[in-house]
Amino acid sequence: MNHRNRQSGAALFMALIFLIIITLISLSAMRSSIIELRMANNDEMNAQAAQKAQAIIDATIANTSNTPVIGGVGETTCLVNSAEACTRYSIILEDQATTFQNDIDEGFVEVVVERVSPLTKPAPRIQGYSLPNYSVATFEVRGTFDASDVGEGNADIVEGVLVLIAN
Repeated sequence: MNHRNRQSGAALFMALIFLIIITLISLSAMRSSIIELRMANNDEMNAQAAQKAQAIIDATIANTSNTPVIGGVGETTCLVNSAEACTRYSIILEDQATTFQNDIDEGFVEVVVERVSPLTKPAPRIQGYSLPNYSVATFEVRGTFDASDVGEGNADIVEGVLVLIAN
């Protein structure tokens, strides 16, 4: 009976210390995992936004009426309900219109085609065609997908387009 009265609870104290340490390590690991999961989700959303912006540019370039060889340098063509101040609002996304329609209606999509060279610019020197018979119109096509307000990422992609024109 004397032996029991002398115990001071050191084992209990050490067990509680180890339990606190293990709990702190677990909380730290959970916090790190949550942050990494959010980072991966953000990367995925931005990659999807970039793919949508690229698809919108591809659909714009596919229709030759979206790169009109009229007007001069600085002439811009945009989507109908664009927030940009453009010269014309006549971009047509024919076959892909249903694919992008929800994003266009929500205001997530912006497409601007800007003329960046006069018609007198000579065509680039490439083997295989008669250079003096052509001039080029150069366009800059900017496709923007911005759904960051609803957590779907944003991307802005710019591509150049050359339209050959027979002299």
